[in-house]
Amino acid sequence: MWQQQKNIPKDSENWFAEWFPSASSAVKVVCFINAAYLKSTYCMKEFRVAQSMDKLLVVACEPMQAIRAVD
Repeated sequence: MWQQQKNIPKDSENWFAEWFPSASSAVKVVCFINAAYLKSTYCMKEFRVAQSMDKLLVVACEPMQAIRAVD
């Protein structure tokens, strides 16, 4: 199991280059979902990449009603 220890600012231009190698070698990428996560461009990129690699594992961190309310 690998856990990201370094805080990679999501608004930095190189966050993807720092995150992707570890995500590629992971068995699963765990995304802790809430409404704010779903509204974030960077988080949704992380989500879509994990999904496209068939490595996505979602953990809902607030009621599903709040999550489903997000466009």
